Amino acid sequence: MMACLADRVRGTKLGAVDRSAGRVLAAGLLCASAALLNCGGHTRAQPGGLAGTEPSTGGSGQAGRGGQAAGAVEPATAGSRMTPPLSCPPPSCTDPNDPYYHPWREVVEPAEGCAYCGWISSCRDATCLYGDSLGQPIELPPLLDCPPGYEVGRLAGACCFSCVRNQDPITPPVCDQPCLEEPLQCAFGYHEVQAEGHCCPKCFPDPSYCTTDTDCALARRPANCCACVVAVSLRLLSEDACFTPLESPRPTADTCAPDHDCTLIDCGCPAQEPTVARCVANRCTAI
Repeated sequence: MMACLADRVRGTKLGAVDRSAGRVLAAGLLCASAALLNCGGHTRAQPGGLAGTEPSTGGSGQAGRGGQAAGAVEPATAGSRMTPPLSCPPPSCTDPNDPYYHPWREVVEPAEGCAYCGWISSCRDATCLYGDSLGQPIELPPLLDCPPGYEVGRLAGACCFSCVRNQDPITPPVCDQPCLEEPLQCAFGYHEVQAEGHCCPKCFPDPSYCTTDTDCALARRPANCCACVVAVSLRLLSEDACFTPLESPRPTADTCAPDHDCTLIDCGCPAQEPTVARCVANRCTAI
């Protein structure tokens, strides 16, 4: 800075110092500003987000006191505005003892911010109507009031919890109101079902909810009355051992029960079996 100041005032005569005091002061201020800019150097980003200086070729990069390069930026002090790094506890989506545990959640690593528990891809956009929504601990009763014959649970393959059938008898409902004629508009992850003990169709979690074709597979359930080829989600295949995939068949247990009373069912499997499973309107469909 002193050399810079000398350059500014070298042309001032000694007898004119009083007249040019203001000029000297102005020259000092200009050189102070220039020193911050390294007197001709240019700035570049340094690790950690600090702006440092790159010395020019005029020799201004010589080491100063303490071995520090001239014009180097001092380390940030306690009064700086640097944002401290985030402290993120690791999410435990896969720990069954964790209140946020869900079999269809996984750790998501965003580009910025902390990792969190999010849906696996095949449950993406599912909007649970119960206490297992993302970002909330899973709390069971009394958040859901299930009718007799049902209890809080999750169907195999379903993304969301709901009321599921148990072994208790169902009281026949009194149906004194007509059902809606138009289809129900169910949330993502749900589909319309005419469930036992209900007068009208309701929205229940869909075990074969999907987001892409790769979420689906063709399978057969040998214990069912007709054992037709159907499209199911990979989640359902992994949780219901009574299904066997067509691509790589597996044995099923003798304890698998049929889906209906077979004495009341007239089988009507397609004459030509489906050849591919597609995700159509967010549901695995055999085509």
